[in-house]
Amino acid sequence: MKLNSFVKQVFAVGKGLVVLGGLLVLGSMWSCDQEMSEEPLASVQTSDTLVRECQTRSARSLETTSPGWSEGSYDYTVAVKYTVPTPVRIQSDYYKFRVVPSDGNTIEVWIKYFSPQGNIVYQQMERRGNGFEIQRIFQQEGKYSYAFFVKRIGAVRYPRISQPGLSVNVELPVPPVGDDYPWPNGNPSQPDPWKFITRWCTSWVAFKVNQMWKTETDFSNRMFGSKLGNASEWKEKFLANGYAVDLEPKAGDIAWWGSNHVAFVNQVIDRNTVVITEYNNPSAGKRLKYHSRRLYRGSSFPDAFIHVQKKK
Repeated sequence: MKLNSFVKQVFAVGKGLVVLGGLLVLGSMWSCDQEMSEEPLASVQTSDTLVRECQTRSARSLETTSPGWSEGSYDYTVAVKYTVPTPVRIQSDYYKFRVVPSDGNTIEVWIKYFSPQGNIVYQQMERRGNGFEIQRIFQQEGKYSYAFFVKRIGAVRYPRISQPGLSVNVELPVPPVGDDYPWPNGNPSQPDPWKFITRWCTSWVAFKVNQMWKTETDFSNRMFGSKLGNASEWKEKFLANGYAVDLEPKAGDIAWWGSNHVAFVNQVIDRNTVVITEYNNPSAGKRLKYHSRRLYRGSSFPDAFIHVQKKK
């Protein structure tokens, strides 16, 4: 389901909800993280697991978890007929793979991916010039192993032509600084798709982390089953669910203050200087609005950094 239609459904059911009164009467204390009196009804969402796992630049490329052919073991006599260049890293999460045969007897070339979370996906490569090529955007952060298999004229099996141990390292890109929030003028008493409140700090962080994870609603108020709750509770909730929390900033972190505020870390200049983006910071005169600022250790610096670059 596309995000726009999903949002419309959520806002439609949200009209009938009872919400906390006085949301717009905000004091000098952090107020962007208070919870709704009732949660919005959950919308049904379907997704293709392969598309969520990885994306490809070519719509013609075939990918599957069951290719319909039998894998052969490594065959040196076949492998020597192919050149396998080092993959080209186009972006931190985007690679180009290529295989070049030395003769004209190749019918198909397939690549098999092993994701950091144990998913296995096969993808048929496309003939390009004198070789076979595929470009792929990966969905998970970490090490992807891969192997190549070929179908040759007169052969039954698809022998592997690559040695074991091939891999690429994927890092999910951090969203840049800027206000691309979908509802900058939205009703702050309405729920967002992540079951937080529109234009509050928790909603902005959920939006940014889902962007980084390339998901729609995986980061949400119910991501651990029970509510994440107020921002002041997030540090302990994430620690309890296996996420690292410390005082060493990394791009893509959640900046956390015990005074009930969270923000997104877009850039780390050095360990003592970070650039964050946020919504609803009344003390900066940005009530229910976007704000970006550079923070220095010892002066309004976050009390902790929650490392969420890799989804658990």
